[in-house]
Amino acid sequence: MKARQAEARADIEAEKENQYLDAVDQEARRRSEESHGNDGGAIYRAMMDGTYAALIGEFRDEVEAEWNEADCETSSQVQESAEPDGETALLMLIRDPENDGALAKLARYEASLMNAFTRTLQHLHLLQAKQNATKLISV
Repeated sequence: MKARQAEARADIEAEKENQYLDAVDQEARRRSEESHGNDGGAIYRAMMDGTYAALIGEFRDEVEAEWNEADCETSSQVQESAEPDGETALLMLIRDPENDGALAKLARYEASLMNAFTRTLQHLHLLQAKQNATKLISV
C-alpha cells in the first residue's frame, strides 16, 4: 500500500511538474510575442533568423526565476505533512490506474461485511424474541 501511495504521489508530482513547465513555456511565448508587438510578420522573421528561439529561452529563464522566487516565499509559509491524510491517500489510490479493481473489491468486501452484520443482528433479535416468549410462558 505504501509503495502504491509513493508511486501515485510521484505520478502526481510529475504531472504537476509537466503542467508547470507548460505554463512557463506559454508565458515565455506570450512575452516573446508581446515583445514583437504581436506582429505575425515580425515573429515570423525572428523565427527565420533564429532570434525568436533565443528570446523565448531568455524569457523562459526569466519566468522560472520569478516563479521560483514566488514559490520559495509561499513554501516557507506553508508546511506540508510527510504523510497524506486519509482523504488524500484515498484520492491517490483512486487515481492510480493499477487499482482499477481495488475499489470494486473493497465495495464487495464492505457489502459482505454488512450482510454478515445484518444476519447476526437478525439472529440476535430472534434469540431475544424467543427469550421474551419463554419468560412470558414461564410466568
